[in-house]
Amino acid sequence: QGVWDFFDREGPYLLALVSFWGHAEGDEPGRVVEVTNRHFLPLVEAAVAQLEAGIARGQVAPCNPRAVVDLVAALIDGALVHRVTRGMPIGPVGTLLWETVLLPLKRAPTAQDGS
Repeated sequence: QGVWDFFDREGPYLLALVSFWGHAEGDEPGRVVEVTNRHFLPLVEAAVAQLEAGIARGQVAPCNPRAVVDLVAALIDGALVHRVTRGMPIGPVGTLLWETVLLPLKRAPTAQDGS
């Protein structure tokens, strides 16, 4: 929700920022992807590791952590693009993502968790 709130306010500047970033990186489209990956891939790996740890602790239902992170990232990225390019409201997308994908993975604490 925080990511979407940020881009809801700053979204009009997103396309200009990406364009500027591309020009600042030598005017090569491949450089934009390289720089983006350098900054965001560590965050993806950290999210996968957090899900794996949650599964190990019994707080997250067994799942494919990488697939969950990739799905959430792809959905957020796509929603942001559509928010910026056509004004699509992202609230309903976030609600659907939470209710159908993320909430079902959440496990209730058990007595053995010490909770």
